[in-house]
Amino acid sequence: MSEIISSSAPVSVVTNIDGIVQDVPMDYAGLDSFPVYRSQESAAAALPNDGQHLVIKAKKNSSRGTDTDDGWAVWCVIPGFGADIGSLGTWAEVVNSVLLQQASDSLKAWRLNNPIASHVPRSLFSVQQLREDYLAGGAGLSMDKETLEKLYCASATHQAFITSDKFKFNAQYRTLVDVFKGKIVSLAGRSHGSLSDSDLDAMAAKLADEDLSTQFGVYVVNRIQQIKKRREDEGMEMDLSAL
Repeated sequence: MSEIISSSAPVSVVTNIDGIVQDVPMDYAGLDSFPVYRSQESAAAALPNDGQHLVIKAKKNSSRGTDTDDGWAVWCVIPGFGADIGSLGTWAEVVNSVLLQQASDSLKAWRLNNPIASHVPRSLFSVQQLREDYLAGGAGLSMDKETLEKLYCASATHQAFITSDKFKFNAQYRTLVDVFKGKIVSLAGRSHGSLSDSDLDAMAAKLADEDLSTQFGVYVVNRIQQIKKRREDEGMEMDLSAL
């Protein structure tokens, strides 16, 4: 998950990921890469007190069923997205949440491939790059339930349901709309195991055409495909183990 940390007074001396104490320029606008920190305290110390920067956190849990502690957590200070999304009005909060999550996911993916590097490229966190990474269906698949619910409630799919005559006059239909919403939101969590293949197909079929090119629609379609692919792979493994 992404994490925002505030700081009352910026400090120029911090510890980078290799444990080396160094002076870090506080003018992040002039940097081509950002330091990576392995403690929240170091990241908070490097955070400019201008209200325009964020601290992003990425973590990997230790592998299950082993005695090896291979988990880790890292932090990075990046410029905020306000200047790029301020014109979106009421959508700005939702888009900001999605960008924060993608920034965290992108930092994690980068860290997995660069385990000893002390700096991450600035370009990784540009709004354009984060958007491309999200729409590519990569780490953006880890969207949290709260964000997905907000996106769904603002979607053309949901609006078509709640503005119909059926919704106004049919209590059973309203119940079905609530059930559909719950199933959509469950895509973002581990509870998706309760969704049947027919549920997944129904959700894909009910998406409004207008949503197919939006963050909401892209996420839902990619997530459904991911779940179905995983089930197919697990089924193949079960068949092979029975040979």
